[in-house]
Amino acid sequence: MKAVGIVTKTENNSAIVVSERSSACSSCHNCEAKGACHAEIVFGEQTQSVEVSVKNTVGAKCGDKVELESSTLGTLAAAFSVFVVPVVLTLMSYFLLKDSLEQSNLLPIVLIAVFCIGFFVLGKIINQVIKKKHTIYIVGILEESKENLEAE
Repeated sequence: MKAVGIVTKTENNSAIVVSERSSACSSCHNCEAKGACHAEIVFGEQTQSVEVSVKNTVGAKCGDKVELESSTLGTLAAAFSVFVVPVVLTLMSYFLLKDSLEQSNLLPIVLIAVFCIGFFVLGKIINQVIKKKHTIYIVGILEESKENLEAE
């Protein structure tokens, strides 16, 4: 995945970069459902820009406009885990519990609970793993800041 941002701070081999959100929700500021959006209800109001700590592999300086890159494979694996694993858990629960809970009409409730708990628990775990292991790199300087150019 690629993004563009502005370096706001550098330290050793890392930098703090402010980048604009590029998700499907980036146009929410124009949305008529402001405040009633499902994503906003679940995650709270989202800002249009995000500040991230990145590996500074190209020696970018404060004020530089940079190109960022992160592993697409890690993001896809996380999405797969969060969305597919709860479905598999729900199907396994169905086959294990269908004979014992079918008569009491509790089977649908148990299956919904298994899916929801699996989804939220995996979401929290994946979120923590991504925060610890997901690395974003500066792969290029698109535009050096005017202050850096004048200093040279």
